[in-house]
Amino acid sequence: MYVRHARLVVQFRRKVGYWPNVADPVRYNEKLLWRKLFDHDPRFTKLSNRAYAQEYLVENAGANMAFASRVWIGNDVEQLPDEVFQRPTVIKALHGSGWNVFVEDNKVERSSVRELARNWLARRYGRTHHEWAYFDVEPGLVVEEMLVSRDGEPLIEFKFHACAGKVVLCFVMTNPKRPGARYAIFDRDGNRLPARAAVVYNSDEDMLPADFKLPDAFFDARDGVERASQDIDYARYDIMSVNSQLFAGEITIYCCGGYAVYDTQDIERRLTSHWDIRNSWFLSTAQQGWRHLYAQAMAKQFV
Repeated sequence: MYVRHARLVVQFRRKVGYWPNVADPVRYNEKLLWRKLFDHDPRFTKLSNRAYAQEYLVENAGANMAFASRVWIGNDVEQLPDEVFQRPTVIKALHGSGWNVFVEDNKVERSSVRELARNWLARRYGRTHHEWAYFDVEPGLVVEEMLVSRDGEPLIEFKFHACAGKVVLCFVMTNPKRPGARYAIFDRDGNRLPARAAVVYNSDEDMLPADFKLPDAFFDARDGVERASQDIDYARYDIMSVNSQLFAGEITIYCCGGYAVYDTQDIERRLTSHWDIRNSWFLSTAQQGWRHLYAQAMAKQFV
């Protein structure tokens, strides 16, 4: 595997800081790399489509989960209606992560937005870091009405890491993707953990104040994610909260592209210990040829 995927292995070493055990993964990021190369669960491609992921969450998480109002969905930039630019909206790519633009107060140049969206549609996300699930996601765009709090409270995003129906931890962020965004990490029970991302969002200014209190919506969202994640060995589930209403965001199969680094080993230990790859599609579904032999060899370790 080192020879066949030399670029990925070297990239992993540079970003994470150690050489991965590709074929016999133990640590959290190693499992993400293994997932990229072997665990090609057909559901992952569907869940990596933002629209499908939202529908999945609304259907499986419970009654308090909703969609942000959709203004338009399609794959032709020329068909973007004027309405998109006449009120606060967010334009998002269905087939990638981080591809979004906020449209508000007529401050955005329409031609620039259309060109940016056209560029998204011409690209396939995930190639750089071999994020397999994105390879066959059909390019598309969705325009959503911008979520705005009625009472001046900040918009909150919950990023739940869950393994087979159990939330392990959650990144809680106020005003996500906007200037002044701040976050902290909490365990399943809402206790704040003394940890932060080691590469991005790692300054004191990025952290939520010490007296920040979780809203009750955190626990509603947690319970919904645990219902929705029963049959998936690991993923990250993003949920927005506005005035106690929950809105489905996206489901991330390869968190941080497979290179998540924190300033304490506690976070990685939690994710490593809870993620049991015996629950993965690759090890729970009959494989063929050399994959069958490899899966059998791996299964012997767990006896």
